[in-house]
Amino acid sequence: PIRILFDEPMDTLSGQGIVFSDSAGTPVSGSAVWNRPSEWAFHPQQFLLSLAPYTIRIKPDSVLDRSGNALADTTWRFWTLDEDTLGSIAGTVTDPDSAGRGTIYVSVFPVNKPEEKSSQILDDPGPYEIARLFPGKYRIEAFRDEDGDGRYSMGHLSPFTPAERFTVYPDTVTVRSGWVKEGHDFSLPKP
Repeated sequence: PIRILFDEPMDTLSGQGIVFSDSAGTPVSGSAVWNRPSEWAFHPQQFLLSLAPYTIRIKPDSVLDRSGNALADTTWRFWTLDEDTLGSIAGTVTDPDSAGRGTIYVSVFPVNKPEEKSSQILDDPGPYEIARLFPGKYRIEAFRDEDGDGRYSMGHLSPFTPAERFTVYPDTVTVRSGWVKEGHDFSLPKP
């Protein structure tokens, strides 16, 4: 997604005047949402072209803050990244518990920016590949979502519920441009 962060809360009913277009001025297909009052996001319907120019324009008087003040006419121009700059991490997740249930979340985190997580959801143990990663060092972890809420649960004392099974790959993985780092296999712990 393309995100615009505002320094104050905006009127989330406004924003139809934010236009995301390609180099020919044609609007890019996708959906726009307000993630929160100070963050607007555009989710393109398909991946953007590699090494292509794009424009985001806020039309005058189309985006308002909570006090009703309109933003000025604003335009940002940018180029997308070359696809060959990115890499991937791949491997296999196994589960020694043949009766294990729940989807498996495999996540990678850049060592220097752990908040920029990329994930893949597996219905069952098996192969994974997390693509479109910037070059750098990554940490890999996985958990089996046994309660189905989409988040890791540390369990409860009363009534007793054990923590969901969680594992961390034992080493950092270095992603290089244009390469798939394969063989990063690991197993969920026994229950």
